Amino acid sequence: KIYMTDTDFCQNLRLLASYGQSTSEICRRLKMNRQQFNKYVNGHAMPSLSTLRKLCDFFGVDEHEILMPAEGFKQLLIIRPPQFGTEETPYRKTVNNLLNLEKSDKDMLSRHEGFYFSYTVLDPKEQLYLRALSRIYRQEDKWMVKTIERGMDEKFMLPATVKYSGVIVESSKRLAIHEKQITHGHSLHTSFLYSSEEGRPNFLTGLQMGILTVGSQEIQCVRTVWDFLGTDINLRKALKDCGVIDANKVKIPDYVIDGTDNRLAPGDIYLTPNY
Repeated sequence: KIYMTDTDFCQNLRLLASYGQSTSEICRRLKMNRQQFNKYVNGHAMPSLSTLRKLCDFFGVDEHEILMPAEGFKQLLIIRPPQFGTEETPYRKTVNNLLNLEKSDKDMLSRHEGFYFSYTVLDPKEQLYLRALSRIYRQEDKWMVKTIERGMDEKFMLPATVKYSGVIVESSKRLAIHEKQITHGHSLHTSFLYSSEEGRPNFLTGLQMGILTVGSQEIQCVRTVWDFLGTDINLRKALKDCGVIDANKVKIPDYVIDGTDNRLAPGDIYLTPNY
């Protein structure tokens, strides 16, 4: 087990910096205040966990390596010199801008952390609904989503289990979710959900658009409802309850039926969440 000391860390960081062109250039590329960087180098301050990861990514070392005793770290760099981070490309800058969150956004997303049954209607005439299991969770300083669909193999000739992974960000106090299929295909979809104004949500309503798993893979836009289950659930039971649900045989909450009804009301010219 490696233990960190202020002296070891600042010596290791100073050694890494010595491989660079200049401290000014390193700070410019790191987008870090030089005064703050010097505090780390001189042992006057220790970085936060997220800043430590940022430094390690830039210099091309692992977190446990930069925390090694100084003499051992020196020998490591002789064998494997640091690889300085590349300049941020326009593509990477755009992606980072899409995923960047202000503190208020993080607070808002924290209220929505947990597991949900996510519903869409498959066949309104036969009263068939798709109940999937979705999870909103934090990964380091970003927010992510995972969704599992199951039980569509018999009815719709699809794989028994379809998994999606994606990211979630705040947009005008709404939840914007982008997910892509990670097994048995390349379907993806984007969902926009009304957020809970305060406290944990009971359920969330919104729209889902994308190339869906069911049918001919045409571009579709449908209403969706996310029913909040909690932050700590019986995962095995929740997955067992997922699949194609026949509302004629299984009780589905009225707000789910109303919230996933894709019919336009008189006077409507485009699809919006029902409530």
